[in-house]
Amino acid sequence: MNANGIKLTWTDRASDESGYLVEVKPAGSADFRVVQVLEENINSCGVVILPNEKTATYRVRAFVYGPSSNTASQITLA
Repeated sequence: MNANGIKLTWTDRASDESGYLVEVKPAGSADFRVVQVLEENINSCGVVILPNEKTATYRVRAFVYGPSSNTASQITLA
């Protein structure tokens, strides 16, 4: 990849995944956020890096679609 991107690769060990989430946690950030949603049976991807992500932790997680959960609360802003 170029200076504004990275290539992530991993071993696909999941047998029933619906896809993968590629997540980033920039240095100083408390939480990860999703930067890409990939289909199942993928084992690499390219990610464009934003300036605040030059020093960051990246992770890839398999996910499975399931039934919708109940809504815990709902707020409508006017």
